[in-house]
Amino acid sequence: MIDKEYTVEQFIKSNKSFYNVLYSTGYPSIDFYIKIELLILYYRYNLSSISQLSQSKQNIIYNLLDGKYTISHNQIILSNQNIPLSYLINLINEIKTINKNGKIAKIIPFIAIKSTSEDSPKKEKNAENIIHLKKIQNSFNYTFKERSYIFEMTQRVDQDTLPFINANQNKINNKISTLIEKILLENYRNYTSFEISLLYTFISFYPFLEYAKEKYEPYLSELNINQSIIGLTKSTYNEPEISNLLAKIILLDQKQRQLSERIEYLSINPRNKFKIDSLKKQIKESKNIQQEILIDFYLQTRSPFIYNKNLLQYIMKSIYQSNIYINYSYDDPIIKFYYINNKKVEFYCAIHLSTLINLIDYNILSLPEKDSQLKLEVKNE
Repeated sequence: MIDKEYTVEQFIKSNKSFYNVLYSTGYPSIDFYIKIELLILYYRYNLSSISQLSQSKQNIIYNLLDGKYTISHNQIILSNQNIPLSYLINLINEIKTINKNGKIAKIIPFIAIKSTSEDSPKKEKNAENIIHLKKIQNSFNYTFKERSYIFEMTQRVDQDTLPFINANQNKINNKISTLIEKILLENYRNYTSFEISLLYTFISFYPFLEYAKEKYEPYLSELNINQSIIGLTKSTYNEPEISNLLAKIILLDQKQRQLSERIEYLSINPRNKFKIDSLKKQIKESKNIQQEILIDFYLQTRSPFIYNKNLLQYIMKSIYQSNIYINYSYDDPIIKFYYINNKKVEFYCAIHLSTLINLIDYNILSLPEKDSQLKLEVKNE
């Protein structure tokens, strides 16, 4: 669609201008396209409140979030309707009212925690009625910083870490939502350089990873991302080749455990030495094969084709989930992103702000624009 090509080019142009202000003493221009990106971020952060709006207003917002729109002459064209920007901005006031009335639900509701096999007592009569008071007391006594440390070290989602996860989500959600409200409703300009940088990182991803994702995804592998300065401690991969490698690693683990159990059983009788030596040899061979697969796994997950897309998409998901923890102890703040799905952490990454704002390289990702311009020229001939 030619209109969508034009729209994404305008998003990129506006974001470039915004980026240039990061290295100057001025204020960024909050133009029409930046306002749309900020609105989309605001709506993402207030989905629970949006569900309280009328159905027609919800439909407009959800179509906007799904990228089912184009922009022409500062008009948002959505389902053959022209939606004024002022109408979308005015919806913020309705959302604010809903938030003040306390109708908004928690981002992640409290999860009932079941005892793991490690935590649960040995089977005994009425064991399920035993309450470990010391453990409960410890959980209540943790400070916010201690809970954040436990979460970072263990990446558990349980009674020890949930208070941190929920409180931090609400903190980030309120901070960013309030900032966007001030910018769009009050023409607020008194923000700090850190706030400008943080907002830029959020909107810089939008054209490439959401609005025109299908077009730009093949080019993400060309980004020069320095993996050595990014603290990626956990990630989940959906690529078939990675899933196959993981499946092989798991099968080899199971095989090694079975062989070890067999050796333990046979070691009771000294006459089984020959069989035990044979099983030990099989374990060693299995571990060698597993080591080769692990090296292959490491190399593939670190290849730009997989690493870049995976990193950027998960950072985007973490942003929308409000799972961002900011460490201000450094001149160059460290931002930690984590994504939770089905009560499990799928992704955890720590990155300096200066690195984060430079992940998107317009010189590389603008290449598809040239392709689209050539196609347009051909069509016009």
